Parts: sequence; structure tokens; C-alpha cells
Amino acid sequence: MAPRTANILKPPSKRERNKQEKRDRILAAARDAFRSRGYQHTTLREVAAAAGIGTGTLFLYAETKEALLVLVFKDELGPVFDHAFGTVPEADLLSQLLHVFLIIIEHHARDPAIARPFVEELLVIGPHERGELLGFVKGWHEQVKNLVTGGLARGEVDPAISADSLSSYVLDLFLAGLRRLMTDRVSRADCESDLREGLGILLAGASVAAAPLRRKTEPFDKN
Repeated sequence: MAPRTANILKPPSKRERNKQEKRDRILAAARDAFRSRGYQHTTLREVAAAAGIGTGTLFLYAETKEALLVLVFKDELGPVFDHAFGTVPEADLLSQLLHVFLIIIEHHARDPAIARPFVEELLVIGPHERGELLGFVKGWHEQVKNLVTGGLARGEVDPAISADSLSSYVLDLFLAGLRRLMTDRVSRADCESDLREGLGILLAGASVAAAPLRRKTEPFDKN
């Protein structure tokens, strides 16, 4: 019998390493510029110079400042989301959602100079950049939907309610609170308290116990 050989991952080529190193320098330069000068006052030319590359090379990674913001957004929050959803406890739906959202709030609160433009600018970015971001957000929505589906399976949520619709309401509630926090309209403590109360009210309204009253008013769209 021929000896079995271990499957060894092929190391990245020099070209791939160079590309990754440039990307890392671009992200680091963009973060530093957003922190020191603010997103509005940062230019792509400044980011390229700080990263030690030409503006034309930067365009290969981000053609606009909005696209650069999306690149930073995905790089910043991807690992945070993975950690938040990967450590969800065995608990009721409200506790699970709070676990995820409070981790994200904590991350944003630690670096508001980076988080603020995400909240303020990503709502008005162009269609191409929004398309890139929507793929990321869609994955986030699916993970929230998985938690809601678990709540349905445990009998915490009325089975007549669409998991997709309820997940959208949950995310809208969270993002509204995050926008208020990042625009300094509420403190972090108030943001977390409001989120806890709002989610509690939303889930109470979606519970089996509330079904008779809800079916008279029909606040949830199953389609």
C-alpha cells in the first residue's frame, strides 16, 4: 500500500502575499485617517500616500471613498459578528439577541471615530457600494433569522408569524438604536436599556400568548 500523504495547504504565492499586504496597509491607513481627520475630510490621495502606494493602485481596491468605507466596514465587523453569533448562549430568544447586539454595541463604543461614519454614511452610499454591503448585511439577517427560528421551535414565538419579517423588525430596532448612539443622541447605557425594552416589547407582541390580540390588529405581515 502506498504511504498516505498529509494534505498540506498550498502557501500563498508572492503575488498573493503582496496583494494582501497592500490591502492591509490600505485598511490601516484608512482607519488612521478616519480617526485623525474624520471621514468627511479624508481623501483617497491621502490614504494612498499613507499606505505607500499610488492612487491608481488604491483604485484597484476601492474606486471611491464610499467603497473604501465599505471595505473597512466589512473588515472591522466581520470578526465581531462571527464572535457574537458564534458564542450565543443556550437561552431564551431575548437573551440571545441581546447577547449578539450588546457585543456589537461594545465594539462600536470602543472606537466611535470609526463606527460613526458607518452609521451616518452607509445609509446614503451609491448603488454599487450598497450592493456590496447588502451581501454582508443579508448574511447578518440570516443569522438573526436562525435565532428567531429557534425561538419559534421552542414555542416562544407564535408560529403564525413569519421568521423573516420578525427578523427584519428586530434588526430595524437595533439599527435605529445604534444610529442614535453614534450620533450622540443617547448614552451607551440608555441605548442598551432602550434596546432591551424595545426587544422585550416586540417579542412579547410576537408571543403565542399575544396571538388573540395581535390577530385583531395584524401588525405582522406573514407574506
